[in-house]
Amino acid sequence: MYRQWKKLGAAVALAIGLGAPSAQAATEDLSIDNSTPFHPQFVGSFSPEGIINVFGLRGEVYGGLILDDSNPDFYAFIADANRALTITVASSNGPNFGDDPKVGLFDGIGGPLLASDNDSGPGFDSLLSFKTTHLGIYLVAVTGSSDLNFNLGGGSTNFPYLLTIKLAAVPVPGAAVLLGSGLLGLAGVKRRRS
Repeated sequence: MYRQWKKLGAAVALAIGLGAPSAQAATEDLSIDNSTPFHPQFVGSFSPEGIINVFGLRGEVYGGLILDDSNPDFYAFIADANRALTITVASSNGPNFGDDPKVGLFDGIGGPLLASDNDSGPGFDSLLSFKTTHLGIYLVAVTGSSDLNFNLGGGSTNFPYLLTIKLAAVPVPGAAVLLGSGLLGLAGVKRRRS
């Protein structure tokens, strides 16, 4: 009996390890203009789950050593349908230094705004959760909190940021897990009696 549990534990550990989402990293390409929803920077695709981290800049940062315009930054990625999407934008200093990011999720290149967030993350950072509806291209926009509609020139803050896009399977509701484990238990009892 102990060996069976040991084998089951090893199989579960292997499955969890194999099922762990892969991580991709990118930096904002300052040589291209990604300040409109029609010219986003492509940062990756998910198959079927994963994490993409993007280090980006807004405006004039590091004492003017690095310059980007103060327009929103748009990033494109491909995602599967019916997945839990979590997008966070973390800035280093908070609003006392003008670091108050806002994030928006758009449906495709130049598509409509699906969701946005300003301050749901830690401090004044952004945190957005969304369930993808279809396989396709999605856009993420990062801007300053004063940019109400992700319009050109509407953001007024300058800051470096870390954009994290995470896609995962939609969690199974607790009732379904309980039902499934109960059915497995009944099957085991029936099998033992016969």
